[in-house]
Amino acid sequence: MMARSLFVPILFLTAALTQAQTDPVISAIAGAADNWSASEFGLARGGIFTIYGTNLAPSVASAFRLPLPTSLNGVTVTVSTNKQFVSALLLYVSPHQINAILPSAVQEGLQIVYVDVNGVQSGAGSILVLTSRFAAFTHSQLGFGPAVLQQYNKSGVALNGLMHPAAPGQALVLWGTGLGPLPSGSDAEAPGVVNLGNNVTVLVAGTVVKPFYAGRAPQFPGLDQINFYLPSTVPAGCYVPITVSVSGEARFEAAAALFIQGEVQFSTPPTLFGLSAALVERLDQGGTVRVGALSFDSETDGQSQGSNGQVGQSARAWLSDYDASNLSLLVSGWHAPHFTLSFCERQAYNGPVSPQISATASLISQDVYGAVANDATLNFRISGANGCFWNIPANIPGWVRGDSPGNCLASSYSLSGSAGNTALFSVSGSLPAPRQWSPSDQVLITSQGGGSIQATWNLADLKPEDQLTLDLISAKFIGGILPTGESKDSLTCSVSAAGNSFLVQPDEAQWLRSLGEPGGGIRAAQVSLATFLPGSAGVTSPAPPGAPDVFLLLISNRLAASSPTP
Repeated sequence: MMARSLFVPILFLTAALTQAQTDPVISAIAGAADNWSASEFGLARGGIFTIYGTNLAPSVASAFRLPLPTSLNGVTVTVSTNKQFVSALLLYVSPHQINAILPSAVQEGLQIVYVDVNGVQSGAGSILVLTSRFAAFTHSQLGFGPAVLQQYNKSGVALNGLMHPAAPGQALVLWGTGLGPLPSGSDAEAPGVVNLGNNVTVLVAGTVVKPFYAGRAPQFPGLDQINFYLPSTVPAGCYVPITVSVSGEARFEAAAALFIQGEVQFSTPPTLFGLSAALVERLDQGGTVRVGALSFDSETDGQSQGSNGQVGQSARAWLSDYDASNLSLLVSGWHAPHFTLSFCERQAYNGPVSPQISATASLISQDVYGAVANDATLNFRISGANGCFWNIPANIPGWVRGDSPGNCLASSYSLSGSAGNTALFSVSGSLPAPRQWSPSDQVLITSQGGGSIQATWNLADLKPEDQLTLDLISAKFIGGILPTGESKDSLTCSVSAAGNSFLVQPDEAQWLRSLGEPGGGIRAAQVSLATFLPGSAGVTSPAPPGAPDVFLLLISNRLAASSPTP
């Protein structure tokens, strides 16, 4: 049984910090592994969580021995459950952050949290308590990027990384929190071997793996480990996604934060966008690489099934510095997987009334992710086949965007960057024509028994790398006849288009329906079929200081269609 210790930095910090005592204020409560909101996505009984705020403690203090205390440096955290107060177990306190364990005895449902500092109580914070909501710790400490994953072989144990990839057949340990409550014993003590994983499965690049242990780390309260062998069928990759499924549900939202962007590699690391071994090692040691990129997005709307409507196009170019975690977002976001991987993500909007209810219908949130290099300027040009061109500003520091004027479908691009009088790079090439709906294409969204929602499709122009995205949207207006704001919620589900159907589970569908206008249900439904074509182009060699280490051309060419709301 593997149960080696691993101290996760978010749990035990030691910097000294003092502050005058005033009333404590809770600003946010989140899962310790992924920083997802505890009121929206929930916390698992027996799991580790984080409170953010001000005046949360007179100074920094950590619990260095067991049993864990319920009072540390004058600080206590209490959870109101069924009109009773239960004290959380404290790992770390500071003026702006508290890390604690939610007791297994806390009842499920919406509960209230208070922080007390030397007899002064904060206002109430709210959390949604769940049986389980597993999340893996990541090197970014923000719930994305390479996971904290150990690998074992005959020579010992190593932390998985770009320069220390895993090999088929190796035993791996994924570290996280939120598998569920202890069946007996105290959350303050070393739990020993407690297997909580009879209903836990792991998917590595879509390959189902049954862990040989999923439960508490024997020496550390609240910390969970999932031990499994890496299958030989997993394809090589620098950022291979891991999905942890509890009770057959693998979701990236409330019941469990289970879609984890992990890092699993093989004994011969695959090429990472052509970066040299020295640059890959720099990333592995916490450094950054500079990436020049152009993303081009083209979408054809279907006015009705099988017909083609308006084409919208946009493009962005940027020069940014990426660490390994941020680069994993770019890599995984633009590399549509070649395996079946399905997950849903909840999104919420509260604010002024938007011009229209629409979905992004995109596989990823198209953010730059890295730190924009403002020490360079970019010149970007998009041209059409008929000699037209897009009106894009010139000499823009670090980041520039262009949108089609509507009558100029893109056919080619050119992009260059400079720092003062020094040319950094220059690239150009062609862009693909918009995809078209086939007359035989069909997409249908229907309500099913038990409250679930099913999307089915029959598409002629499927590509191996296609990913289908289903967006369901519910909204309600605030302010009466002349609304001043709106609350809009959406459920975005991404699935491999190689299948022909996807079922949205009843709890997901009910969550969305409950947020709409009374009796209105889901207000809009869209599907999109996206093809992402990552590519690369050379840069000046030898590259001058400030030039990108690699240039990437990222193309999204997709179809989108609305469907009658279920």
